[in-house]
Amino acid sequence: MDNELKSRLLRFMSLCDDMNDRLFADEQGRLRKEVNNDLISYLSYLIFSDRVVSGREVDCIDYYFDKQFSEEDIRAFYVSDGEEISVPMSLVYFVRIDNDIFTENETVSTLSEELVNLYKGLGMEMICSDKTLAITEFKDYEEYISMMETYKSAYLKCMAE
Repeated sequence: MDNELKSRLLRFMSLCDDMNDRLFADEQGRLRKEVNNDLISYLSYLIFSDRVVSGREVDCIDYYFDKQFSEEDIRAFYVSDGEEISVPMSLVYFVRIDNDIFTENETVSTLSEELVNLYKGLGMEMICSDKTLAITEFKDYEEYISMMETYKSAYLKCMAE
């Protein structure tokens, strides 16, 4: 497991606290919770891609999120078969924040890009954690990241100008 990636995740979670009031002034910690839940849902989606939950995959989530998860806990976050994946709300929120910063200051903010990079890093850690690479996991990883990149390109103001 990657200590640098974990440090990046912790810094981003701290950033969520700093940015929370931009969207949720009345709900302290909501942005952090949204990002946390979206990331765990995404990793659960990748775990269940090959229909096998390994102990190493559970350990990977435990390590990055400093919690003790069971397979049942992870299953609760899972997007079930046949259910279409959608853009995580945390990305929608960070694109909105980036757009607000761009509008206010005419400064390009890269917070949504940092979030996507966390998804990439954590996703690769997850699909490699059990020392096997199932084609379905990698395909699902690529589709998910592509969906996020497409959304970001379509809705990020600084990319449109």
